[in-house]
Amino acid sequence: MDRDLLYAVQKRIPFQQARKMLVQNGFPTGLGWDDIYQKLNDKSAQASADVAGLYDAYLETLIASQKAMHTYKIKDADANAIRNQISSLSIPSNVFSKRFPYILSNAEIKNTAAGPPKLAGQIDLVDGTALIFCSIRELELRDEIKTNLIPKTLRDNYTKVIGVKIERHQTFDVVLIPKTGGTVKMLTDAPSGVNGQAISGSLFSIRTAMNSFAGAKLFHKPINLYPTIRPFYNSNEGIVQRLGYSTTTSSIKSEKMRGAGKCLRTELFHKSGMAALNKSDFQTFEIQLAWELPSKDRFKTRPELGVFGSYRMTYATNPIVSVATVSKCLTYDEFNFVAGKLMLAVSGKI
Repeated sequence: MDRDLLYAVQKRIPFQQARKMLVQNGFPTGLGWDDIYQKLNDKSAQASADVAGLYDAYLETLIASQKAMHTYKIKDADANAIRNQISSLSIPSNVFSKRFPYILSNAEIKNTAAGPPKLAGQIDLVDGTALIFCSIRELELRDEIKTNLIPKTLRDNYTKVIGVKIERHQTFDVVLIPKTGGTVKMLTDAPSGVNGQAISGSLFSIRTAMNSFAGAKLFHKPINLYPTIRPFYNSNEGIVQRLGYSTTTSSIKSEKMRGAGKCLRTELFHKSGMAALNKSDFQTFEIQLAWELPSKDRFKTRPELGVFGSYRMTYATNPIVSVATVSKCLTYDEFNFVAGKLMLAVSGKI
């Protein structure tokens, strides 16, 4: 049994999604990882496990799982030059490439200096190539703390209590180079709870690394995604899970749906409020959508796309949102589906 593979899946993939991967590849599941490891001590469970299948699925998650994305448009000639460079690429030896596609141990992460992304590997895709860069980053994660864990004298003064912790992570950043054309996507890990400032910093670090790889400053400004928010809401695309908007009546709204699969567009309170407004009476600044895709097993597949701005942008002359989040994807096909919807909106086809 490949313990390095299981450790990487455990550390990188949210448990509900990891459970789906395990089931699809003949592995036992349980209430947690300790339970799964215990079951894998049984020889019949080991015999049923498709290790090669899980390995291939894990490779796809390096690209698809819990990512934030910048999209760039460069000249076709510059993209061709990068493709030619990749065709004869030799991955340099470093602490990350020696372990690729697996992750470093906790001790190695602790003892490896934080720094800029280093090229660790590449994955050949049907429609291009994924260059994988790794680094150690200190991420500030925020978790809501249950108020019943806090002394009553303190919790009576607060509606919500947020805990902040600093964790060192090995990140897998991705640059997707297509077989044709000059649309290049840059992705960074976006685990739950990480703040937007850290994500933006990571994405710009990848841009710097990719410009260094190309030997020229080919990547400048990522595509502005702000103009996609309102068309997404006005369309029938996906399930709207979250919408942020301001109104001419001086209110700021951030509405979310609690139930999975329920669309805000059809929620009674939201519909009633929108019916009282003219189309020019509100300005959107953020949206999160999900799409329910056909599934071959009992697990539902519902990848998500988020384009999040700030209400202050509704007062700006040229508001810019450059980051999209793509979450709850396990496969490259699922990621491509969501990214494809975003590019349709960018091109004005939604």
